[in-house]
Amino acid sequence: MQSFKRIAFYFIAHADDWQLFMAPEISKSIADKECKVVIVHTTAGDAGKDEKYWSAREIASIESLLFRVSVDPVLQHEERTIRIGNKSIASFKANNCVLYFLRLPDGNYDGTGFSTYLHQSLDKFRTGQIPTIASVDERSVYTNWEDLTMALDNIIFSELSDSHNVSNSEIQLNIPEPDVNLNQHTHNDHYNTALLVQSSKAYQQYPVKMFRDYCTINSNDLLSGDELFWKIGMFCIYHHSVYKQYGHSTIEEDRSFIPWCFRNSSFRTK
Repeated sequence: MQSFKRIAFYFIAHADDWQLFMAPEISKSIADKECKVVIVHTTAGDAGKDEKYWSAREIASIESLLFRVSVDPVLQHEERTIRIGNKSIASFKANNCVLYFLRLPDGNYDGTGFSTYLHQSLDKFRTGQIPTIASVDERSVYTNWEDLTMALDNIIFSELSDSHNVSNSEIQLNIPEPDVNLNQHTHNDHYNTALLVQSSKAYQQYPVKMFRDYCTINSNDLLSGDELFWKIGMFCIYHHSVYKQYGHSTIEEDRSFIPWCFRNSSFRTK
């Protein structure tokens, strides 16, 4: 079993959020082979489309990660399914990195959800507008917000249990910025993903970074050199993978994806 000195958790709503809004920090974490990197995708990012689309986005996230570890001398990877009580959660491991896919329904930009998945959303679930929420693959059903946060804590503490020698100060939780005044025009799923992590036991114990997202398009803080190369590369691999599998062009969907690739991340710490 590999021994780590640091662990960095990244919690995001959609499969392209970590490349666009948490780089270069996440890129540096992946490159640090003494750091375990755990990326948790809360929603399927389905946009109301079928399994072919959301599974394409998952594969694209994996291929984006594999691009970033392609400089490693050896690649070890495996697909896994973990069981948490009666929950079934897809996972992928590559070298020092682990990806989790909770596959909860995409809540749409405003939290209203999509008819394909009965208009379920994290926002409606958190506020009690719907009594349960089911993953889009129907393999997991959460009965209340506490049930979902418990599953999240189980993932976190399971990953921590393999690394007893890591001090609390070297464990980092990275989440979307929950303050809508600091993170204007954010996606409802981003906001609720942040609130989900804030509801967890782990949030009270470890350092936290909170990343702004859509509004970074207005930033004049631009990346250069290696940081720019890896950020553009990770997103381009993601974009091409989705297009190759599903025929959907993320860039054509919204031209903002291009300027986001040039922007430095913007975050504050708890």
